[in-house]
Amino acid sequence: MTNAKFYRNLVCAGLGALALGYVPLSHAFYAQATPPAGFVAGAINTFNGARAGVTASVALGRIAANASLNVGGRAVGIATKIPLAANAARVAALALYAHPVTRTGLQVAAWLGAGKLLYDASQGWVTPDADAEVSDGLEYSTPYSPQWVASKSTACSTGAAAFVGSRGSLTSASVIDGQCVFSWKSNDGTVYTDSYLNLRSRGGTCPSGWYITGAGCVQSQPSRPVTADQFAEQLTRQPMPPNILPELPFDLPVDVPYIEPIFVPTGNPVKNPKYDPSKPQTGENQPYVQPGVKIDPANDAKNPFQVNVQPSDRPTASPNGSTDPQPITPPGTEGDGSTDQPKEDKDERDLCEKNPDILACQKVDTEVEDAEIPKAQKTVNYQPESIWGGGSCPADKYARVGGQQVKVVDWSRDCQFVTDYVKPVTLVICALIVAGILAGALKS
Repeated sequence: MTNAKFYRNLVCAGLGALALGYVPLSHAFYAQATPPAGFVAGAINTFNGARAGVTASVALGRIAANASLNVGGRAVGIATKIPLAANAARVAALALYAHPVTRTGLQVAAWLGAGKLLYDASQGWVTPDADAEVSDGLEYSTPYSPQWVASKSTACSTGAAAFVGSRGSLTSASVIDGQCVFSWKSNDGTVYTDSYLNLRSRGGTCPSGWYITGAGCVQSQPSRPVTADQFAEQLTRQPMPPNILPELPFDLPVDVPYIEPIFVPTGNPVKNPKYDPSKPQTGENQPYVQPGVKIDPANDAKNPFQVNVQPSDRPTASPNGSTDPQPITPPGTEGDGSTDQPKEDKDERDLCEKNPDILACQKVDTEVEDAEIPKAQKTVNYQPESIWGGGSCPADKYARVGGQQVKVVDWSRDCQFVTDYVKPVTLVICALIVAGILAGALKS
């Protein structure tokens, strides 16, 4: 075949491929993973630890859970980190305040204990009264209030009030450095500050270290009721225990989840058609590749569990491979998947995977020294080719009759007619038919 014929046929083959609609396609696609139990997507994403069960825990403000994706007919667990929203702890605290029955869980009780919050059947939620006065074992009084009491502050306030009497009104009273210091305003508007009263003391009946209350002297620190806001503020100063979620039977607000990238093997290793034994066995240059899919998050806030699925080959030195999903580490670290080879065309991929030893899948060794490349000089002659191709008419037929040579079949006239008229018309008709086939294929 001459060069002209070769290139003409090559162009025709390319047009035929176009007419058939053959375009190499990448096989990466999106998939929707099944969220872990307890996760509900919405305008505000939420997570219910009780529905998730004991598999849910929280550390560093993130819930560790598992999403699920069907890969090759099997459910594959995908490690997922769901960050708690900034107000999640406050939401949990207010829910606990409104539903005190949940206080019985071990983790909830530990959280409440750290926040120094208790539930009293008669008072509701209470906390130790940090302002409760501690007895020093003595009793006190002042010259203007001879009644002996265990509390210094009580003796000071009653003595100062008695001193002011009907002359005005008491504005403040406190014990400073063992003296009763008070301020008051007279009836004529004069303000008196830093007035002093001496405190008298004697041995008392309330033991030292006990607490002085309006109901008497008690050994345990008294409590005071707390409002919902006080409860939430006091509890959220303490971090939530890591395993508290299964004990919280209500939804907590969460942010967009983060899905850990993984490589899921989908078959046994096969020979690597790109392997070059003359090179170091590192990186992509391994004797085998294991087919699988790479799964990583699509980072779509509206579809938080949408993932990218990219069929890939993972180079490996072992013919055994692995059946377990393998996490993909951050870029630049071992196991980051940088040597994985994405699969672009399924037909070509399957051919070499199934037949790695055939000639079409062998690597051509072009890495040789220049001196080793065989060289030869050839003379190439280009001959013009008739547009209608070659060929010639048959020879005329002769017979000898009566000693004379007589032409019995004259091909020249008929052959000339075919060459000059029939052949061009036939080629034009064939060209029109081919054009019609291509036009119909392109429309479809």
